[in-house]
Amino acid sequence: MIRGENMCGTPGLLLLEPYDPDRVPVIFVHGLLSSSFIWRSTALGLLQDPEIRRRYQFWIFSYPTGNPISFSGLRLREDLGFVQERFGPQHGIVLIGHSVGGLLSRILVTTSGRTIWDEIFDPRAQKLYREVPNGSRAKGALIFEANPAVSRVIFIATPHRGSAINRNDAGTAFRWKVLLDAIISWVGVASFAYIILNEYRGSVHSILPFALSLFFQLIGACIKTILSWRRKPS
Repeated sequence: MIRGENMCGTPGLLLLEPYDPDRVPVIFVHGLLSSSFIWRSTALGLLQDPEIRRRYQFWIFSYPTGNPISFSGLRLREDLGFVQERFGPQHGIVLIGHSVGGLLSRILVTTSGRTIWDEIFDPRAQKLYREVPNGSRAKGALIFEANPAVSRVIFIATPHRGSAINRNDAGTAFRWKVLLDAIISWVGVASFAYIILNEYRGSVHSILPFALSLFFQLIGACIKTILSWRRKPS
């Protein structure tokens, strides 16, 4: 596992075999409420082809799908940066992302500027930007540049424009799982706020209203979601 000494069992980028400088790395990124095990059959099937096995090597990136996408994207960028620094791949890198994994993969080929930062922290965005250190993980998660080493991204059932869950009885169990995952995500957002508080100790009063608004948004979203499930079509 990449940076295994820092993992302690946590997710990250995993090389399925020793690095080969002559083969192109292909990174599989799983989707919502899933794990890297979904790629097992795909990778084994592809490796049966001698030409594919000669040209490509397969890696997987695992992450908790309840975390905010920006956090997981930051981790993927950091692990990939470590790989580039240590091994220096010369033939490009291919990403294959399923569902939310496609959104993470898209981050690797996107330059965000301050768009995400400004949208989240408005109207305090400029003040926070000036005072939060440039090397902070908060800025790293929300302000990023495309990685030129990524030569191709393959998207599988990726909700680039969002996704609606069908409101029917058959999907009830899945929707509850999604709601639980959403709650975990908001806990991750709270952790994000905590990171910023640690890095921006000078203005707790500026951050507190933002943190409270996140909390009430969580409660409101949960209530709205549950009520929408209970409505029956007329």
